[in-house]
Amino acid sequence: MNNINDAQNNPHLQQPDAANGGKQQVIPVMEEFAVISREVVETGKVRIHKTVSEENTVVNLPVVNESYHIERVPVNQVQDTPPPSVRYEGDVMIIPVTREFTVVQKRYEVVEELRITRQVTETPLMQEISLLKESVQVERTRNGEDSTERF
Repeated sequence: MNNINDAQNNPHLQQPDAANGGKQQVIPVMEEFAVISREVVETGKVRIHKTVSEENTVVNLPVVNESYHIERVPVNQVQDTPPPSVRYEGDVMIIPVTREFTVVQKRYEVVEELRITRQVTETPLMQEISLLKESVQVERTRNGEDSTERF
């Protein structure tokens, strides 16, 4: 009875087989499993060279100077109203200089005018400056090969 219970509880066991002389036969059941692993393999090496070079360059840096020429022009003109404080004639700024004097009525005499002319000159200035420049070289060596790639 023990054999029958074992056969019922264990599907790998079978009933006695008449062809095998009444002996029970055990059939193994197998299952395969995949085992996956990862391995780092060096296939080559890369060497990077970075160089910084300095080159001198001449650049033009203009220097701008402004100067003013002042001219005194006598006018001696009598007016009943004061003239405008400043006026322009082209690039010339004119500033009237006045004085009051008493008469039966008040009048203005333009004694002189200041004429101010702006003069702009530009002088080139050549100056040497240093500029930095980088360059990179990359070399790759593959395992198993004697050659080296450069790019």
